[in-house]
Amino acid sequence: MTTCPRAATPRESRGKDQIRVLIVDDESDLADMLADAVRAFGYRSAIAFNGVQAVRAAREFSPHVVLLDIRMPGIDGHGVLDHLGARSSPPAIIVISGNADEEEARALLQRGAFDYVMKPIDLRYLEQVIVAALGSLAS
Repeated sequence: MTTCPRAATPRESRGKDQIRVLIVDDESDLADMLADAVRAFGYRSAIAFNGVQAVRAAREFSPHVVLLDIRMPGIDGHGVLDHLGARSSPPAIIVISGNADEEEARALLQRGAFDYVMKPIDLRYLEQVIVAALGSLAS
């Protein structure tokens, strides 16, 4: 996992390569694919494979955006969302899920998630959502 000093806000950043995106998913192939895509978008990336790693990575990597799976062993995405949302400067959280449960999606959005993206993931759409999430942090 990549670590870095205190996070600059997107407004303070000099370029896309200063934006950090944390991928949290217990499916290693998907997490690796998302990390590759995030780097192709021009951002820095780190991966956490479970909720415990996600909480630690959020502290060390200081992400601007988190791509968060919900169904994981141990601390699930709900727990990670609550933990990250309680921070003084929470990252934008984009839920990534294979579950098409509209009630769950609404509940996660009401609890602070920026968006809810369904698997399989359209990478062009994901890039647009990340850009929008970063815009919301800057305002």
